[in-house]
Amino acid sequence: MNFKWWFPFLAAGLALSQAGVAALGAEAAGPRYVSIAAGGVTGANYSVARILAEVTWKHLKPQGVKVSAETSGGSPANAKLIGLGDTDFAIIQNDIAADAFNGREPLFEKPIPELQGVCSLFSQYVQLVSRVDAGITSVADLKGKRVGIGPEGSGAALNARQVLDAWGLTAADLGRAVRLGFEAAMAELLAGSLDAVFATAVADFQPLSDLARTMPISWVPIAGPAVDRLIDHHPCYSRARMPAGVHAGDLQDVATVSVRSLLVARKGLEPEIVYALLTATYADLDPFRYAHTQFRDISPATGLLGMSIPLHPGAERFFAERGLLPRRIAPCGRRAHS
Repeated sequence: MNFKWWFPFLAAGLALSQAGVAALGAEAAGPRYVSIAAGGVTGANYSVARILAEVTWKHLKPQGVKVSAETSGGSPANAKLIGLGDTDFAIIQNDIAADAFNGREPLFEKPIPELQGVCSLFSQYVQLVSRVDAGITSVADLKGKRVGIGPEGSGAALNARQVLDAWGLTAADLGRAVRLGFEAAMAELLAGSLDAVFATAVADFQPLSDLARTMPISWVPIAGPAVDRLIDHHPCYSRARMPAGVHAGDLQDVATVSVRSLLVARKGLEPEIVYALLTATYADLDPFRYAHTQFRDISPATGLLGMSIPLHPGAERFFAERGLLPRRIAPCGRRAHS
């Protein structure tokens, strides 16, 4: 089915929220469905995708554009869905997006050039939590311990492996490396069969908050000279601090590293749809700010923070019209070693 779209220049910038979507002025031959692959339902990526779907439907309903949030297997799986043309948008960690675009092992055997950036959304912290009685105060203390390192092929597992490598450790140095999903690993930590677990998640991650109310746990710092090695080899990481008081028993800031969650699109998606989604989203940010503290920073000003792949033409137009497009985007992943 062919659809005809007219997206004239929106001189009023974010006035889409005030003018409905009259500026789009399109008459479609029928409804246009687009999808966002967003990970598991308990994660922040799915939460923000659901809000994106609701906000864009509110603004683009007169044009018959319907965006739906879909569950998926996480960042690496989302990148592959884009490559196969099985989703229109996806939410992906910026380090995973860079690896996918450039075809870096171990997760990607060949490049996925169909990946194009739309905007940067929020930070995800690499969190290392341990039982208080495990005696773990640094990454180095993981040697000989039982550690949940994330499911094989996941973004969390890749982050855990890279952090261990920066400290000169491998999975073989652990007493037991457990490759389970986060909820299952948390259950083992609670049962006493694990000493520590890695997670890549927002600061106020509900499953971690629930666990902290159930048992005493510690957030182990990811800090020191080894972080310099980590960022040198994998420059999509940034130094960060987990704020105090986010979880029960978490009484002080914790040094760690973070990555960014990016909204990406497939290369062939109409630029007008990407442009309209961005315009509608940034015109209606209250639902994001009410949903989670980390979504409060979503704005055009942070929209290119940590961007690690080339922009989609629709996104390029949006940020250029607002004077926010730098002369050159230097994807963080291009400096990474193979």
